[in-house]
Amino acid sequence: MNQNIQPDRSGHLEVGEQKIWWEYFGKGDREAVCLLNGLAMSTTAWYGFLPLLSDEYDVILYDFLGQGDSSKEDEPYFIDELARHLALIM
Repeated sequence: MNQNIQPDRSGHLEVGEQKIWWEYFGKGDREAVCLLNGLAMSTTAWYGFLPLLSDEYDVILYDFLGQGDSSKEDEPYFIDELARHLALIM
């Protein structure tokens, strides 16, 4: 992890027994862009893109269930569930 990059806010969204890791870069006074992970990614994979976006946008990153610092239950994950988590984070 790049130690020079730190989110302005971060934490775990708790949904039942699950914890979803999120990071917010910005003050919340601009339009926000959310970068979604691909397979086997985590929020830190997007850090190199932050300088390209941070002059105009706030940036939201989050780890899907099974990735990064989010819960990793051995069960299926569904896109509608992942989208619901993003809506709760926003």
